[in-house]
Amino acid sequence: MRLVKCGACGGDVSDEAQACPKCGQPTERAKRMAWAYPLAIVIVTGSILWFLVHIVGEIVKVVQGAIPTT
Repeated sequence: MRLVKCGACGGDVSDEAQACPKCGQPTERAKRMAWAYPLAIVIVTGSILWFLVHIVGEIVKVVQGAIPTT
C-alpha cells in the first residue's frame, strides 16, 4: 500500500482506497473499476437467460414428441 496525492485536494490517499478521505473525490482505481459490477451483472443475466431459453427449447421438443399424431 502506498500513498498518492488526491487530484482534487492534494491530500494523501491510499492507492487501494475508493475515495479520498479528506474530500471524497473518487480515486483513479475506483474510476477504473466502475465498469466491473455492471459488466458482471450483464454476463450473469445473459448466461441465465441463455440457459433458460435452451432448457425451455428442450422441454418443448420433449412435449411435442410425447403428443401422439393422428
